[in-house]
Amino acid sequence: MILIKKLAEVCFSSYWYAMTIKRAPGAFKKTSILEEFQYKRKEEIEKTQFEMLKELLRNAFTNSPFYHERLSSIQFHPLDMNDWKDFAKIPILKKRDIQLKLDNIVSKKANSFSLIKDATGGSTGEPLIFYHDRVTKEWFEACDIFVKRWWGIKPWSKKAILWGADKDIPEMTNKEKLKLKLERIQFLNSFNMNAYIMQHYAKVIQKLNPEYIQGYASSLYLFARFLKEKNVDLRKPKAIRSSAETLNNYQRHLIEEVLGNNLYNFYGSREIPNIAAECPAHKGLHILSPIRYVEVLSSNGEKVNPGEPGKIVVTDLVNRSMPFIRYEIGDIGAMAENHCTCGRTFPLLKEIRGRESDFIQTRDGKYIHGEFFTHLFYGLEGIAKFQVYQKDLTSIIIFIVKYGEIKPDGLNRVKKKIRDRVGIGSEVMISFVDEIPIPKSGKHRFTISEVPPVF
Repeated sequence: MILIKKLAEVCFSSYWYAMTIKRAPGAFKKTSILEEFQYKRKEEIEKTQFEMLKELLRNAFTNSPFYHERLSSIQFHPLDMNDWKDFAKIPILKKRDIQLKLDNIVSKKANSFSLIKDATGGSTGEPLIFYHDRVTKEWFEACDIFVKRWWGIKPWSKKAILWGADKDIPEMTNKEKLKLKLERIQFLNSFNMNAYIMQHYAKVIQKLNPEYIQGYASSLYLFARFLKEKNVDLRKPKAIRSSAETLNNYQRHLIEEVLGNNLYNFYGSREIPNIAAECPAHKGLHILSPIRYVEVLSSNGEKVNPGEPGKIVVTDLVNRSMPFIRYEIGDIGAMAENHCTCGRTFPLLKEIRGRESDFIQTRDGKYIHGEFFTHLFYGLEGIAKFQVYQKDLTSIIIFIVKYGEIKPDGLNRVKKKIRDRVGIGSEVMISFVDEIPIPKSGKHRFTISEVPPVF
């Protein structure tokens, strides 16, 4: 039995190495860079970041019509940037800028072959279309390898992914299903959960016995709540990754109680993934400084003190094809006052308060994850912001703020998909509004349900 396990380990690890070399040949070198930087002195990290920023700005000024105009309008030239105060003069990049001026932001030198178009429904309810390139994809792969090492997880370990991105989990062919088996990934759709389905998921996880579980914070919480109420006991994985949403303390406590205390918060967005991750010391989220520069600012754009909440503004240091420079990601957070006890010198985000979604419930007892609704808006132009509101089981209202023309067939497809998912007996309405108010907490909730969960 031990020999069989060792042979399986060799086979799965060999497959993983071969596939990684094929899809992201530079990932291993980039992983080494991350490894090297994590214990460098703060001054060394900041010096390297500053040099990367200057090179990023030179590239953007020369090759991006949007940034050339933006920087010229404030009489800013990258060669004149001497300190961080100079960098802070650059205007904040808003989601609306990207919605309106996408083509002008993309670098003129970007190779069309290497450009990868992507989209997000917007975790803060503001849909975007954007581009990555193959180099940034290698960094994504490197970050995944790097952070999993913190958690004691090998990339080829058995994984259960409680996820729901239609873009990421399509109707799979037999070839694609085989690929997932070779990658030891078991996807569990979180877009359509009820008591029966969660009971099935529990059996799948019991049989698989994964070392690693990944999911939306609210999906992990709902699943843990179900397991506790039904008194279902699962073997604890080595690590649990909470992604894509704010992980609240009440959620963390229950997930750790039911699924294990090796729960790690991971922060990023689809347009700028891999921003920060929690290490085993659990003192905050380490910003992945070799590829991300993060600021936390007040409402008037001033840097706030550690511990004080403010707007999170991120600069992607490695995406040259579509620069994200001082990008207001739409989240509220705070920097930590102290360094982490693990010894890593990457700065710490103490908390992230900005993203929160509810499950929308159906009359037949299903729970539809809020991300399902954001994914309906992938690539749908003309929508500046949206919010899905459920007062009761009979009606759903989609509030939309427009920034241009919206094609009716696009909205009709959205309504049909929602009707198909929520079932007969629930009316789906669209209401155009001038603005969607943000509550005092500063969190834009892109889905709101007034219906309490019942198992």
